[in-house]
Amino acid sequence: MDFEYMDSYGISRRYVQNLAQMAKDAIITLLKDTGTCLSKSHYFNQICRQLQQYGTEHTTVKRQKVNIVQNHQYKGHIQTNKQEELIPRLVVATAADSLAEKALIANVIVTTDRDGDNLLFVAIIMRKTKLAMNLINLTTDYSQVRSVNKLRQTALHLAAITNNPIVSRRLVVAGAEIEMQDYNGNTALHIACIQGWAGVVRSLIQHVSYEETKQNSFKIPYVPIPQNFEIRNYDGSPCLMIAICKGYLDIADMLIDIDADINTFDMKTGMTCVHAVTELGLIHLVRYLLSKPNLKINAETYSGYTAMEIAFYRGYADVAALLKVSGANRPRPICIIENLDLEEDRTD
Repeated sequence: MDFEYMDSYGISRRYVQNLAQMAKDAIITLLKDTGTCLSKSHYFNQICRQLQQYGTEHTTVKRQKVNIVQNHQYKGHIQTNKQEELIPRLVVATAADSLAEKALIANVIVTTDRDGDNLLFVAIIMRKTKLAMNLINLTTDYSQVRSVNKLRQTALHLAAITNNPIVSRRLVVAGAEIEMQDYNGNTALHIACIQGWAGVVRSLIQHVSYEETKQNSFKIPYVPIPQNFEIRNYDGSPCLMIAICKGYLDIADMLIDIDADINTFDMKTGMTCVHAVTELGLIHLVRYLLSKPNLKINAETYSGYTAMEIAFYRGYADVAALLKVSGANRPRPICIIENLDLEEDRTD
């Protein structure tokens, strides 16, 4: 007689293998049939329907030992009106303590479509937080939350884009790579600073505690938190400069409090934060920066201009006056600044 392994809930290993393979086959078949025009919502709903059809015929979700009847009919109680609850319920029914079984489910999670998006990505994109959390909890290695799609976006990028601090924090705890840059050179922190998502920023810069790591079924490598604030996107901008120029001062304060450099600069122009806000003529932001210690008020751009000179020649008299009373040097004639550049060029 062929005896199957049965877990404490009466679920056989062969059933788990069938479920994992079915879900994977469903995704692959779906991709072949629909191609790249498939919307993420339609993609997700199709998978749910196929899982639902299979699950109602072959599974139970009651957390108790049951007898598998000959016709394999479902014997528990399941609500199928909420698709976002379907996959987690099926997974709970099949996730015994065996790492092998969890690996089978994890294999389904990391299967990708033509855009490189997997089930976790889709759940985050569709703002299905409970589903995303369940999928993260079922991963068996930190590498599974570090995968990238064809836009070089990780799950962490997508959590930042959708303003989901709960999922972004869970990903950080699961070992997500916080310094990964997408196709624009943005880290998840860049995205949060661009959009002004203070909650997401907070989730990305707090150190992971030992208690939080107990959520994982695996060990995570050392991850420097917060990220290196000197990472620039492909526009040359660091996170702090983005937050200040957009007026998200609550985010700027959070970054400065954990030692982000107030004198950080744009790699394309050499502008510091005080140059950038002066260029925009935003006196309230200039005043904000002047209230911070260690600000280099007379720093020069790559072209040799100070913030005072930018304000003076742009005609921002109020900004120039504020810089003057704060100790900025008098503006030099443009010809002198340009000649200094020429002399430097000859020297090089």
